[in-house]
Amino acid sequence: MNLAAAHFETGRWELAHEFAGQALAAFEAVEDVAGVAETRQNLALMYTRSGCFDDAEPLLAAAQEHFDAAGAAHRAGIGLKVMGFIAEHRGDAEAANARYRQALHRFEESRAVIDAADVRLRLAATAFAAGQYEEGEAELAAARATYAVRGLGLHCAQLDYWHAGLLEPLVTQVPGLLARAVDLAVPAALALDAVRYELPDGAQRDNWNRRIVNPALRLAFRYAYLAGDARLVADLIENQCAGTILDIDRLSAQPPAPLDLFEPFDPPSDSAAPLQDALQLGTALAAVAASAGLPVTPPPRVAVPPDGHIALAAWLDAAEQRYGRRLRTDKVVPG
Repeated sequence: MNLAAAHFETGRWELAHEFAGQALAAFEAVEDVAGVAETRQNLALMYTRSGCFDDAEPLLAAAQEHFDAAGAAHRAGIGLKVMGFIAEHRGDAEAANARYRQALHRFEESRAVIDAADVRLRLAATAFAAGQYEEGEAELAAARATYAVRGLGLHCAQLDYWHAGLLEPLVTQVPGLLARAVDLAVPAALALDAVRYELPDGAQRDNWNRRIVNPALRLAFRYAYLAGDARLVADLIENQCAGTILDIDRLSAQPPAPLDLFEPFDPPSDSAAPLQDALQLGTALAAVAASAGLPVTPPPRVAVPPDGHIALAAWLDAAEQRYGRRLRTDKVVPG
């Protein structure tokens, strides 16, 4: 099962499903009832994140029966959350909300505070979809407070990105909301983008970029454009280029299915110290090296002509303070 999890999180889903199937067969062979239930739930999670809901549901139901009977509140909460997620993506908002509420109760019962915060993100999404904006904002605020008090800066960044995305249908209708959306989206995108320099190999970095960074950058660009902030748009471009042309295809491609946003990802919680022989490159070249799995330091700040201002200086400072992470080195290179 550990092999299955490792392969799934690095994007090798077929092998992950195969290993999980072998784990399930092994637990069944020795009549380990708890092991069977946990493996069924883990495999159901993989199927759900792959979009294979029909394969996930019978496994979920069988596992849930065991966890409910055994009084395993935390595991039962996980199952209820996944059931809610499936219902949400099938358009059954009432069932989804009910399952999420049940999951929240189970997580709180078992004192799994981070899991409770995670499920509040799903409750916020269903509330926004139903037009219950104040309720959605309250769920997001409660989740963010849980992450922040525990120093989970990247969870806060992902939540802010989610929050900005949930505001998108409203930004042209509610006065002042676009400025708030920009303030949420841009620092979050910068913080999430910087994670690529900490992940240990190219496959993980590519996975992180596809699922998290590219959609976050698209949203930041879109809000900057809607706000008519030409300087911010230009600085975002400078930030991504730093010596080469902007990869328009990467930013304009359709984002992956929202299944990738099932729950916050959990990369390293603290900025790793750069290796002694890490490459010191500009933003664009560092991104290429990072995607290949080469060790790199965080990129430098970019001075933009003709006035020499530092691209996104205020936004980078806000992100570093907001999320408690180092995003750039002190070195400055010309744009």
